[in-house]
Amino acid sequence: MKYIWLFLLVFTVVSCKKKTESTGTPAKNYSNIAYGTEAKQNFDLYMPAGATSSTTPLLILIHGGGWTEGDKSDFIPYISELQKRLPTYAFASINYRLSANGQNLFPTQENDVKAAISFIASKGTEYGYSQTI
Repeated sequence: MKYIWLFLLVFTVVSCKKKTESTGTPAKNYSNIAYGTEAKQNFDLYMPAGATSSTTPLLILIHGGGWTEGDKSDFIPYISELQKRLPTYAFASINYRLSANGQNLFPTQENDVKAAISFIASKGTEYGYSQTI
């Protein structure tokens, strides 16, 4: 049930997008790009072929789990389908520090998500996606 809203949002976006061909630079994937100093403060980036910082939109994926469980790798089974449905999009799947054993209490996770989004927005030119988030 916790993923139903995310599924509905992604389904709505992908079902309304027309497929287009990409040319230019090849597709690239980057793993565990750090946006902070802690081990869980990282993200994976999936770039489409032909990506440019002026034309490639970015969709940021944030895993569920009530701040206590989950991982960016939960999206791996869905990435290839998202890439098929949205071939001109880049995808960033982020991790954040989980709350456990009295550590990383809220708002740690909210702050991590904000830090990740800010970091990702600042790296559009470097990686080749639009900085308009």
